[in-house]
Amino acid sequence: MQQAVDTLDLDGLTDSRKHCLASGTITQLCGQTSAWMAGYAKEMADLLGPGDFSRQDLRADRAGRTCGTRNFDSQSLVLCCAAAGY
Repeated sequence: MQQAVDTLDLDGLTDSRKHCLASGTITQLCGQTSAWMAGYAKEMADLLGPGDFSRQDLRADRAGRTCGTRNFDSQSLVLCCAAAGY
């Protein structure tokens, strides 16, 4: 999953957009279950650690998973996340 995210250039993007694109990319390459686990694990780590838990991040993750199941290339995923508001 980390290798999937490492392929992305997320510099300068909003946090929600990063979540959508990362979750969508993980969905495309590893499946929806892996993307769900990665998103929730990240937010649980934020809740219990120095990060900032965010329901908005979970919503962006959900949008990314949806986009990842409907789009099979990175450009379509980018457009889908944008259309979803991320």
